[in-house]
Order: sequence, then structure tokens, then C-alpha cells
Amino acid sequence: MKVRPDWTIDIHEGFDFHRSHNPSEGKKKSVGSSVIYQGSESMDALMKRVVAAADTTVTDPEKRFSLIRNGPVSTGFARACIRVMGAEGVILETTYKNQPMSLRTRQHRAMVNELLNHIGLIDTDCRNLLAGAEKGEKLQVAVLDGTGVGSSSLNLGDVIDDAPGLELCHVGPAEMKVEVLEQFDVLVFPGGSGSKQAAAIGENGRLSVRQYVERGGGVLGICAGAYLCSSHYQWSLNLIDSSVLTGTAEIPGKGRKQLWFRGPQTDIDIELSPAGERMFAGNGIARNFVVRYANGPIISPKQRQELEDYEVLAWFRSENGLWKPQEGTMINTPAIVSGRFGKGRVMSMSPHPELTPSLHPIITEAIRWVAGPEK
Repeated sequence: MKVRPDWTIDIHEGFDFHRSHNPSEGKKKSVGSSVIYQGSESMDALMKRVVAAADTTVTDPEKRFSLIRNGPVSTGFARACIRVMGAEGVILETTYKNQPMSLRTRQHRAMVNELLNHIGLIDTDCRNLLAGAEKGEKLQVAVLDGTGVGSSSLNLGDVIDDAPGLELCHVGPAEMKVEVLEQFDVLVFPGGSGSKQAAAIGENGRLSVRQYVERGGGVLGICAGAYLCSSHYQWSLNLIDSSVLTGTAEIPGKGRKQLWFRGPQTDIDIELSPAGERMFAGNGIARNFVVRYANGPIISPKQRQELEDYEVLAWFRSENGLWKPQEGTMINTPAIVSGRFGKGRVMSMSPHPELTPSLHPIITEAIRWVAGPEK
């Protein structure tokens, strides 16, 4: 099939910010965070609007978008379309240096949205349309990235990408709105720092997440995400009726130490409950197994009247710790719990099954469970 486009929109990413990048002698300056086109009076005006749309996502002046009007490089696809077919051509560059995927894709959506409105292919604002396949074809799974999210989220993304019937989308604080979240069947809060994730999405974002679940959405919280899903802190989402072992203790010769911190990552023994066996055992997960643990919450019931009791799916059968006051506080406590909030479902995992390939079915089955039986 032959096509002769009127427009070519080429989407790229640079390694540094064009505005602030100062390469060493002999090195090329990065074109990250820029719009590259062939300058003319009409194109100049349009590209200024495109850049302004992208800059609505930027707070640091050094990371603002630049206009590069001397045209796409002569060896590139966009330039070929301009030269051979007489099409309008533009390259939209974001920057992957120290920027989460959710922000970069939002910047691309903002720029493409401005261009498609100008061309006449759309007549509304589509920047908040994120979900991929039609609902029902695949479960749409949103995973938080950015501030407060740790490196284990990369493993988590790989698990979701590789799983049949699941479609991954990275979301950030800007997407914590009910109208955006409702495009997804499941929202996942990964490991990292629960308090930093809570601060990043803000009070309004946390309220939107609660509304999303109340209306039927599913949430999976892993390690830091399990802290976030709890009812323990002022910044908690209050989705599961769980309290968290916290506080400090005076350690002789060491001073006051935080009790939540139990040391470096380690392997912990887990035992599935009967409910956990029904959920996970059909996917090759043994009743007893070893899982990676990285200071996830040690939970107990919070006993909030407005929340139903959680169901234990797995127990810690061993423990680790650094200090005497931590001894005996982890062993035989819940490792994975589930519950309902409004019309939605929530699961909270203290350990990291995504870090062990043989345990990946725990993640995928958890996602399918919180999505709900009708999905």
C-alpha cells in the first residue's frame, strides 16, 4: 500500500536537554526537549504553540522545550518526507535523562494533541487519553512512576509486559484524576517510598485514587505501595484496614532507631493461607516458598469501623531485623492481604514477588483478582 501523507510527525527522545546541554569539544549537542522543523512564518507560529503545550508539564526553566527551526537532518525520515513527498515534517523530542516515562509520554501527547487539532484530525483535548486496547480485550494496568518509586518497578513492568492479557501504561502524579484512572482496570503502586509517593500524588490525587477504587477500580500495592494502601499514616490511602509497625526505640550504643527499617534486602519464608492457595497455587506457586523482602510493612488490623477486615493470603514464617526490639515482631504476621473498598478491590503485598521469576504468577494473578471477576 502506498501513502502520501500531508504531515509526518516523528517522535524521538534525546539523552540531555537541548537548552542546558554543554557538550565537550567535538561532541554533538543533544536535541532533547525540542521541536525540530523547517522554519517559515506559519510553521513558526504553530511550533510555538506546540512548545507551549509541552512546557505546561515543565517546572524547571532549564528543562523547557526549544525550537530548532533549521529543519530535520537531511538523512532522517522526516526530512525525506518533506523533500520527496512535499509533506510537512516535524520531529518531537523529549529527554529521557532523569525523567520518568509518564512525564515524557505526557509531553509527547501534549505536542501531538496540539498538532492534530491544528491539522483537523481531532477537535477535542486528547492529552488524558492513555489506555491502549479496548477494555475487554486486555486488562489495562497503570503503574505509578516518578518520585518515590524504586528500581523494582522495572522488574514489575517486565512482568506485566510479558503476561498475556495485560497491557502496561506508566502514569505519574498528573494522571491521578478519576477521569484518567477510570480508563484502567488496575492501578499499581510499586516499591520505593510510600511517603514520597503519597507526597508526589498529593492530597487531591489520593482522593481521586479512593474514588476510583470506590467506583470499582482495582489497586495493588507492593512494599512501599502497601504502606500507601494502609490506614496507618496521615498520608495513607486508607484502602485496607491495616496498621503498620512503626516508631523508634533506644538501642544501647546506637541511639534511637526506626523500627520499620529491618536491614538490607533479604530472603524470607512465606506460607500461603488457604485463600492464598486458592488464588495462587494453580499457577505453580507452592504453599511454602522464599521471597525477596525489602522493609515492607509489618501489619496488623487497624480496626477502622468504615473498612471491612482484610483477608490474609500469605504469612511471614521467618523474619529479619537489626535490633532487639524487632525480634518476634515480623514472624507469623500477614505478608499479603486483600480487601474490598466500595465496589473495588485492593491487595497489599509487603514482599517483592516481582524480583523472583518463579513468583511472577503472584503478581499477574493479583492484578487479575483486583481487576474484578467481571473483567
